[in-house]
Amino acid sequence: MVAIGMKCSLVINEYMKIDFNKLKVYIGLDKKEFVLTQAAKELADGLYKTAMGISGYALALKLYNSKGEEEYTEEEFSMIMNYANKYGTPFFIDALQRLKEDERSNDLESTETNE
Repeated sequence: MVAIGMKCSLVINEYMKIDFNKLKVYIGLDKKEFVLTQAAKELADGLYKTAMGISGYALALKLYNSKGEEEYTEEEFSMIMNYANKYGTPFFIDALQRLKEDERSNDLESTETNE
């Protein structure tokens, strides 16, 4: 979209980069200590058993074959959050929410820098 004579900013962040082989999870409610856990294979197996349709299958394969940081779409991340909210442990749900909050913070910083 082009606007002549107007300042426009449009931020579209279609992907989140996440390494589910090094997922930061807190080990207590005080969130003072954390560990990096390899969640990719377990998450892939869980989605394989519960996700519906070809997109769920594709996401399970993507996670299973991941070797490090991968790009995940909003739709994929939403599928992961839905799985976590149904079958996940609270520390895993917290880890995913932290990732989403970090992404929002990065988006805001990018927007402010571009203005």
